[in-house]
Amino acid sequence: MKKPHAPAVRTYLRNHPEGATLREMLQHVESLINTSDWTLRNVLGSMPDAYIDRWADPKRGQYQAIWYVVIAPAHCPYPTDRFEHQTQWHDKHKAYAKGLTYALGRMLNDTHVEQ
Repeated sequence: MKKPHAPAVRTYLRNHPEGATLREMLQHVESLINTSDWTLRNVLGSMPDAYIDRWADPKRGQYQAIWYVVIAPAHCPYPTDRFEHQTQWHDKHKAYAKGLTYALGRMLNDTHVEQ
């Protein structure tokens, strides 16, 4: 099994706070020496802390992306005000977890079934 490239890319980008292009990373990161551009793009796309900070002047008519890594705070809280999608499946699962029966859009007690 091949070692993942993301830790080496993350370390390189953290050591270069000004950011880096794909070419710079391919030249300077030792584990990426014989790697293609597409592989590095996939690695950067799979890293949740990597993003394009800005665009450099074009070379051969194409702008170059300057990649950057965010350093998350030590005690970053998880968001609590997120929207929770609610469906009948969620209601049914919650009812079964409590030992109740879910039928006709409402929770019913197993011992007392409405007729």
